[in-house]
This record gives sequence, C-alpha cells and structure tokens, in this order.
Amino acid sequence: MSKVLAAVLIAVPALADELLFELPVLESQSFAAGGDFPTWAQATSMSAMVVEFGHLGLVKGTESWPTPLRMGGRALGSALFNFFLVLLPPGQAWAHEEGHASAMAEVGIQSFNGVNDVGRDWGIGIPLYGMSDESIASAKAAFAPSWVRVQEAGWEAEQARLLRIERDTFLHPELGRLNVVPALLTKLSVIQYLAGCASDAFEISDEELAERDADAFTRDFAGPDCTGWVYDLFRPDEPYQARGPHPAGNGLRRIRRPSDLTDQERAYLHRQRNLSLLNLLDPNLFGFSGFGDTSGWRWNATVAHQLTSFGQAIDLNLFVHHGEVTAFATLTAYSNRHATFPGVRVDIERYPLGNFRLSGSTSLWVQPYGQRFDAPSGRPGFLVSASLDVPLGWKFEGRFSMMGKTEGWAPAEPSLDSAIEFGAGIVLVL
Repeated sequence: MSKVLAAVLIAVPALADELLFELPVLESQSFAAGGDFPTWAQATSMSAMVVEFGHLGLVKGTESWPTPLRMGGRALGSALFNFFLVLLPPGQAWAHEEGHASAMAEVGIQSFNGVNDVGRDWGIGIPLYGMSDESIASAKAAFAPSWVRVQEAGWEAEQARLLRIERDTFLHPELGRLNVVPALLTKLSVIQYLAGCASDAFEISDEELAERDADAFTRDFAGPDCTGWVYDLFRPDEPYQARGPHPAGNGLRRIRRPSDLTDQERAYLHRQRNLSLLNLLDPNLFGFSGFGDTSGWRWNATVAHQLTSFGQAIDLNLFVHHGEVTAFATLTAYSNRHATFPGVRVDIERYPLGNFRLSGSTSLWVQPYGQRFDAPSGRPGFLVSASLDVPLGWKFEGRFSMMGKTEGWAPAEPSLDSAIEFGAGIVLVL
C-alpha cells in the first residue's frame, strides 16, 4: 500500500551563531530501567559531544594556518581522531552497544558494554554481555517486538549519534566540513554489516563457536545483530529456547548463523542491504552541512534507512534556516511485511522567551498494529516533547525537559509502549 507523505514545516526564531553541547544529567528513564546509565539520550549526547569538541579544537587550532595547510590539516586530523575513537568509549562502537543496552534495560535486562573493557581480546567481536538465556527468553515471550528492537538498536544508536552531529553543525560550515569522516564511518558500518549478514560472511562452525564463545557470562546477547533481528522478526511466536543448545554445552546458541535463515529471511536481508544504500544520500559525506548563507536562507536534506521493531523506516530529514529562524522536520515511511504507513516529525529549537529558551518536538505516525512485522493494519500514535533552557552563569544553561508518547517506535527512544519521561541536564553555549 502506498501513501503520500506531506508536512507543514513550522519554523520559529533561534539564534544562528550558537554552538550547543548538551549533556542530560538526570533522566526518569534511568530510574525506570533499574538504574540504567548511561541512558540512550546520555550516550548519544556524550558520543556526539566528543566528536564535536575534537572538531572544534581542530578548527580553532588551525585558524592561523595558510589555507591549503589549514584544509589539509583539518581533514587529516579529523580522519585520525575519528578512526582512533571508533573502538574506544565513547566512540561509535561504544554508542552502538549502548543502544542495545538501553533497549535491553527497557525490557528489564542489565548488561555490560564490552567496549568499556579496553584492550581485551574478545574472540568473536566486541560483545554486550552479562545477561542470562532465561532473561532473554522471558523478554521475547513477554513482547517479541521489544526483543526484535533490541537487536537493531545498535545501528539506530549510530544513526542517532550522526544526526545529532549533523544538526548541531548545520549552521557552522567550518565544523560541518569535518562531518565527512563520522558520516562515512557510520554509513559504511551499517551497509557493510547488513552486507555481511546477507551473505555467508558470518557463518561459523560449531567447533569454532565452542572454542571462541565458550564463556556463558561474556557471551554476546545475539552474535551478528542482523541475522538475529531478521530471525526473530519473522518468528515472533517461536520460543527462544528453540534456538537449541550451544556447542560448548552451556546454555543456548544465541547466535543466528546465515545457514539458520530461510530463503525468505535471507531475501529480506538482501532487500535491507540494498535499501541501506539510501543512507549515502547525505551532503555531509562531501563536507556540506548545509547550503546557502547562515545570514540568509540555509537548508539541507538527508535520507536515512533504519531497521525497526516491525521492519524498516525510511526518513527524509529536512533542515531549514532563514534569518533567526531554524527548524528541522522528518518525513517517514514505515513498512512491515504487508503495508507502508506515514509519519512526520517537526522540531523547533530554543525559542527566545526573555532570558530563557524553549524547544519542542512533535511526531505523528501510523505504525503496524502491535509493532508486528505481520500486522496487516496500522495504529496511529504520537510523541511530544518540550524543554526549557535556563541561564546558570557564564556559558552554561540548565535544561529541564519532559516527553510523552503513545505506543510506537521512535528513534533512540527505548520504550515501544506509552511513556512519560522527565529530565534535567546541562547545556554549554559557545
């Protein structure tokens, strides 16, 4: 079923010359999830902020250099910095695993991020570990789409991190030129991972699995994320115990090999791999955080493909600025096995109210009923959020926020159920 997506882009005054660094400090979500730290929002902010601070240092440190040397130095510095950061906390891989961890905490399972164990030889990739087979089986039995979501949340986290960087640097062309490397690393991570799952690249024998994945405590929750994701997406009602015993003789074989998948499941992975190429439709890959002049009209547009709890989402992200007016919007097509449904999101940022700044976001959607891949019909929903920034002194502000949503999937929001959340944080304005 095809839908025509339409939206009215609402824009309100914002300050064009601000560069913001936001860190959520207290979140009700953390307490609701049994003390989850960092929460998804905290992890996204910390990971993006490190990249932005690094790039800001490069820009400031090379301002007096001759133009060719300045451009070359910044490009080389960004490449070295981002490649060095990839496998360290709080880099890209760390943010990926924290996405899984936050979605897992939402279903009541605590875990450990292997990226924090710097220098450890893990054997089969860097794991998210520490959970039991029984807790996973219970989570899937309680609400299968939540467990499907856990397995795709890593890429969701990487893309949320990149979108934060791109939004933060939209009005800062010099910083935006350095988005090339983080954008490339994020998009290639998603594309190559799906390509590996769609092929036999992640096939592993019982003998090798018994040798390299023998410790039940440090065993990754899923193995290759996308094979586990598509396996449970197509089989929401299959008991988790049906995975069978681990070759090492302790627990279940959580990892889903390509050979475990049906032809239909592998075909769906091939389709997702192909659709992931849409992520390359992003001017930030070429150093353009926006087009036009920050003193007049400035705009940008990107496309993103994401895996979801019910199948996939394809986003068109719009960035618009004119004079003192800045706004962001996203048009989304949500798809499961049977249908495609529409969604729209509109954000306003830091509307001046005297010395205060008010921000807000509204999302409206129709998504598959029950978040199921096999649901033939959809269900409407929404998410609304607002935050107020209050001056604290020097360049710091306090941010107080709240969010309410109905049942539904929203990027980097752990709950698939209805939720109300509150938070407080710090904003550095440069």
